[in-house]
Amino acid sequence: MQVQAEPFITSAKESDDIVEKRSVFARLVENETGAVEDCLKQHGNLVWAIAQKHAGSAADAEKMTEEIFADLWKYAAAFGINTCDEKEFVALIAYRYLLKSKKYQADVR
Repeated sequence: MQVQAEPFITSAKESDDIVEKRSVFARLVENETGAVEDCLKQHGNLVWAIAQKHAGSAADAEKMTEEIFADLWKYAAAFGINTCDEKEFVALIAYRYLLKSKKYQADVR
């Protein structure tokens, strides 16, 4: 009796689902359409919460959020090197930004 192997991908729908499961950071590195919007949707609240916690005002939090996302784009290629999930990576980049920012502010004074 022969057993027929099931195909890995059985339909175009499953193929689309597999593409969607790729890291948003891998998609950013490849300049994939929609990756920036997906990153903002998936991680915007986390970045905003971190920025608000450390900012003196809403305007400062907004500026920090923008700069943290700029750092996320800058370091997106490093995501695959780490063994953490996306939220941990976002938090890591955000806290690195905050440390760098606070160190810069201390040096200026």
